[in-house]
Amino acid sequence: MWLAPATVYLALLSATDLYLYLYIALQIRPNPMVLGLVSSLWSVTFVAASLTLCKVVERGANRLGAVASAALLVLSILVPTLNGGLLYVATSYCLLHATALALGRVSVNVTLLEYVESSRWGLYNSLVNSASLAIRGVLLVLISYSYLTAESLVILALAASTVFAWLLPPVVLPVERTLFRLSKRLNSLYWYARLAAVLPEVLDGSSTPSEILRSIWDGGGELPSYRPLLGVFLVVASSDALAVVLPLVVSNCLGPTTTVLIYGLSSLASALTVLALSKAPAFGSVATAAALARGVVIPALLALNRAEVALLYLVALSALFNLFNAANYVIYTNSSGGLSTFLYGVFSELGSVVGSALGGVLASYLGYEYVIAVAVAGHLVASALTLG
Repeated sequence: MWLAPATVYLALLSATDLYLYLYIALQIRPNPMVLGLVSSLWSVTFVAASLTLCKVVERGANRLGAVASAALLVLSILVPTLNGGLLYVATSYCLLHATALALGRVSVNVTLLEYVESSRWGLYNSLVNSASLAIRGVLLVLISYSYLTAESLVILALAASTVFAWLLPPVVLPVERTLFRLSKRLNSLYWYARLAAVLPEVLDGSSTPSEILRSIWDGGGELPSYRPLLGVFLVVASSDALAVVLPLVVSNCLGPTTTVLIYGLSSLASALTVLALSKAPAFGSVATAAALARGVVIPALLALNRAEVALLYLVALSALFNLFNAANYVIYTNSSGGLSTFLYGVFSELGSVVGSALGGVLASYLGYEYVIAVAVAGHLVASALTLG
């Protein structure tokens, strides 16, 4: 009962995040340096909230986090309707909305990891991501056609936030995550004991059972948790460097209104792609392939001379990013045992801080080509990191 309103709320957080960013980029239209600074400040706030407030949420205060997130979301949308100046909109976006998104996301993630069996974490995460992307796409399409105004968006946020905060169940003890880690450790010990019993019969005397078992134990079949964290850092840094110039390029080609529409359509396409692969068994290979493919697609930004090309480009970038993120998050939750989920968001936003600032500097002083080169390099390295 709680999962549906939580999914709608996550979609609303994501849609308003993009809405506020596009409002600053397309309506206020600051130069790339200022736009990169605004994006970096948003990420700094997100990281600060994740390292402080979200730790409290991780320990069981998920409902408190939900209430705080709901209140901040409504305020972040209300402020720009009262004053549309850069200072007010940027403050609302960088401070209020960033904190709302950090608290809301970790509240849902912690609840999901406790109320869903660990064997179904990957499936449920993909389903929630797909539904959230689809709803976000619909909201952006409605905004582009002016069916959803700023005032009605405030009312929608108030209603969705209230239902979300009211229905989210409490997390008292981290039972499911503890059982998951215990199961992994017992399974490792079981195979260690089995191998210890068999190896003396097959060894030729060149190595002791202890030496061979240690190499197997240390090698493992699972990526260490730092690799998906570094992977998301690089992909997000590369993406946000590109995101500083992307809406400007697309807007010059399509116009501001159509740009919002295209972002909405690309979100819908991403939802279908993530849902189609939600049952894929090899999440590691999906993350690697998505990062590699995205690195290959990025240089096509230089060829955006028609609306159709721009649409396909945005759809491809958005779909591949969400494929990578969904698959890479599963890798991280499996390797970390479902603990410290806020760290994934922290590394993601640290990447955003670096990427946004770097993208603004490169675009302002060197040109778009250098932004593209950095983005491609980051994706190629990330694909290597997530390869098992």
